[in-house]
Amino acid sequence: MLKLCAAAYEDGYAVYTEGDRMFMLRPPYRGQASIEVGCEALGRAITLHGFKQTNEQFEGISELIAHLKAKWSEASPLPPREAVDRRASESLRRAEPDTLERLLIKIETEMMPRKRWDKLQRILQDILANENLRKCDDLYRKCCRLLEECTTQQNAPKQLLDKDIAEFKRMPAIFQKVAAAAEPAKKRRFSLPVGSRIAA
Repeated sequence: MLKLCAAAYEDGYAVYTEGDRMFMLRPPYRGQASIEVGCEALGRAITLHGFKQTNEQFEGISELIAHLKAKWSEASPLPPREAVDRRASESLRRAEPDTLERLLIKIETEMMPRKRWDKLQRILQDILANENLRKCDDLYRKCCRLLEECTTQQNAPKQLLDKDIAEFKRMPAIFQKVAAAAEPAKKRRFSLPVGSRIAA
């Protein structure tokens, strides 16, 4: 049984005891997330760092981590998606040339193989709007090339669909030609000689 002694929920940190031993738990909650500490650490956490004192108990570390994650999410809710996208766009439009160079390499080698063309187009358009990019001819040309490739890849399925639709529209005409060509042969095959009893 674990006892949660104090927690800073907005940061995901906690101090808990297991038997006679005390631990500090911090995100990310994997690997060596827990560090054994002395009793004085609990006092410092509460008085100096603003940890909230608690006496909650948990069956095991997994249950404690789930509790901390839930509280962390409540205390530090994620900003709206629109706000995140707006900040990302502004950052791309102000980034320095060395940052842009690293980003374009990452786009080409890591992001393009994932084929998320819509997202990549938006990123590359934001980069193109960056005044620093226009000062670097090589980077500007690379960005234009990557954007053109994304646009081509995104439009490829539509072009195939248009081609299939065009082929499908031609099919009835093809069937009519085949039927017209087969009609004289059909007549020859089933025509009966004059004077036959069936013809009479």
